[in-house]
Amino acid sequence: MAMGTILIVDDEKSIRDLFQSFLSKEGYEVVSAENGPECLRIFKEKAINVALVDIKMDGMDGMEVLRRIKKRSPDCEVIIMTGNASLDSAIESVKAGAYDYIRKPFDKIEDVVNVIGKAMEKQRLTVQNKELMDALKKRVYELQVLYEVSDAIGYTLDYRKLVKLIMSSLHKIVDDDLSISLLLNGEKGHLTIQRSQSVTDAFINQAKSNVLAASNALMGADLSENKLKIEELPYDRRKARGESLESEQIKTDVRSFFNVPLMIKNEFTGMINVCSYKEDAFDIEDIKLLYTIANQMSTAIERLRGVIAAEKTKMEVMVDSMVDGVIMIDEDKKIVVINPAARKALHLESYQEFGIDFEGISKLLGCNPVELLRREGAGSIKNEALIYGIQNQMQVSSVMGSDGKALGTVVVLRDISREKEVDRMKSEFISVVGHELRTPLTSIKNAVNVIFSKKAGDINENQIRFLSMADRNINRLSGLINDLLDISMIEAGKINFELKPLDLGTVLDMAINSLASRAGEKSIFIRKEIPSDLPQAYGDPDKLEQIFINLIDNAIKFTPGGGGQICVSASEVRSSEVRDFIKVSVTDTGTGIGPDEIEKIFDRFYQVEKTLTRTVNGSGLGLSIVKGLVEAHGGKIWMESEVGKGSKFSFTLLKYTSERAFKDLLHREIQKANENNTPLSLLILKVDEFEYLRETHGEAEALKLAREVRQLGESTVRRSTDKINVRADGGVIIILFDTPKQGALALADRIKESVSKQRFTAGEESIKINLELIVATFPEDGRTEDELMKIIENQRI
Repeated sequence: MAMGTILIVDDEKSIRDLFQSFLSKEGYEVVSAENGPECLRIFKEKAINVALVDIKMDGMDGMEVLRRIKKRSPDCEVIIMTGNASLDSAIESVKAGAYDYIRKPFDKIEDVVNVIGKAMEKQRLTVQNKELMDALKKRVYELQVLYEVSDAIGYTLDYRKLVKLIMSSLHKIVDDDLSISLLLNGEKGHLTIQRSQSVTDAFINQAKSNVLAASNALMGADLSENKLKIEELPYDRRKARGESLESEQIKTDVRSFFNVPLMIKNEFTGMINVCSYKEDAFDIEDIKLLYTIANQMSTAIERLRGVIAAEKTKMEVMVDSMVDGVIMIDEDKKIVVINPAARKALHLESYQEFGIDFEGISKLLGCNPVELLRREGAGSIKNEALIYGIQNQMQVSSVMGSDGKALGTVVVLRDISREKEVDRMKSEFISVVGHELRTPLTSIKNAVNVIFSKKAGDINENQIRFLSMADRNINRLSGLINDLLDISMIEAGKINFELKPLDLGTVLDMAINSLASRAGEKSIFIRKEIPSDLPQAYGDPDKLEQIFINLIDNAIKFTPGGGGQICVSASEVRSSEVRDFIKVSVTDTGTGIGPDEIEKIFDRFYQVEKTLTRTVNGSGLGLSIVKGLVEAHGGKIWMESEVGKGSKFSFTLLKYTSERAFKDLLHREIQKANENNTPLSLLILKVDEFEYLRETHGEAEALKLAREVRQLGESTVRRSTDKINVRADGGVIIILFDTPKQGALALADRIKESVSKQRFTAGEESIKINLELIVATFPEDGRTEDELMKIIENQRI
């Protein structure tokens, strides 16, 4: 092996040949160049230890060659050869970086070889020293990273932050293309991937397979990818270390990798994996560092588990001691927490934890809480649930992690039966008092009217003034009693509704006409903005007129006279959910209220505490009645207001559909059947291949066939009390009162036989129709309209 490589740069061939011959014998590898450009080309192709450069050459002289060599290869030692050079030229060459200079002609070639040997030794020591310094810097850097990791881990109480911290540290000290961390939690785990170079999906899959294979070997179990939550962290190692970004080759396969297991008290809890496209990418020092980091991570995980276990114990004690029932459902719909109060409310005291499933809890609650949150699109919902005859307030809320992701759902149950009973007694008291007051008040009003009419004798002007005052206050007291009775009936759920399709504009006109004189007294203009193509609403016209009167009357009260405006508008709103609705708004230019009072505006007897508004008389029940009536219609009401600019009350009404009307009818009939303890059956007649008929003959012809089937059903049923409806999908649905399942099946067979004997016309074609028959019976198959309809839909799938 050569002692080193020497480059001879001289334009005299005899000098090049002399050094080539002599230095080769000394054991050096010798290359030569006759000019500067050739010298620089050789430096690009070959590593040179020492260069002998003639100071005077044609073109690029020796000093320029020296400067370029030192710029390209600072570790190369350069010896300047000169003929008649002055001392100044020699000093200049040394300042430029030359190791030494020698004069031509050479007195003794051995002296020149000696100078070359010393230069070679210096170059070797310089390179060795640089390598040692680089290794020392790397070691100091690694120790600094380890210190930072160790210090940061000591303050971390979050698994996700811990993993991110470790993964970012790996890229600082190991030259890898991809790293993976696996943390196990029972039968599941969290696998985190971090790229530091451009790698393909095949590369990542190969790395994941290596981790899973090693983990399964250590556990003696079968951990598959579908049991893992996989996350990829965005990270750029080069940017993190301040290195320049250059185009790089996309790595396609793993050629070297190393796995470091995470152990806690001899228990396998996870793994760190680093892998590379290069072969033999990791040395023993890298492996030692990885084990050090793994030990620190294991210690941190053990400490975290201890902290979490302690906090979990505290939380369990707190939850178990709560009076309210608490149920915690994880993202996989598993019951993870159910405290004694919830067990008691749901009659589950004797059940073991593993014996309580999500479906069973949903049935007891009367709803699927996870689906309820998703459907409403809210973070928290308050509802009421009747559980084993006890009225409970049920609050369903999403549990969110620090990263904003949903971790599960919590249900809180509170027994409100006592509050309900108090409210019932209060409403009953108000109702009794209202009715007791109404009778004598009616007598008083009649007596005043008799005196006013002068049937009891003549009255003078003074008496008329006092009688008018009495009449006004009788009317005011009568209105208050009516409001009390309305609110008590709404709260008791005893108010009767006659729901039907209705035109909002017509109902609104009646409300505006009844309030026109009051608005005119204050010079307030009421504007109506109802689109001509607005769909029909579904509601009780009398109750809806009451809603409009209360809201417009409220706007008149709180809008200063002399040019004020009230606008009533309506628009169709299409939501992402099934229930499309109509939004109605009543906007005024009145005094407005502050945000702290908006949430209390619908409370009973609440009146805004302001000098200006308190001059307006009222019971404080009008908006409470409006809220009750809107919610009884299946809608919602809310308010927006700004002090000094006015208020806007908005509420929603259901849009009319025949399916919705039929479902409400079914609900009422089930209630009657339940009260009378009689059965009720639903019979669905579905034309086979209805979609084919619709596509072949058109929508109108297909629905005509369905109506003809309905007529046959009506003639077969023969009872005017039974209800029949045609659905949009061509199905004919019949409600059969006081009819058990056997009776419904017998009727279905008669209808099917009648249809089979008929020929029907579709366009110009005469066809036969086959019927699909489905029967669901109350209370045998279900106790609510939703349960019966669900059974029917499931049978049709």
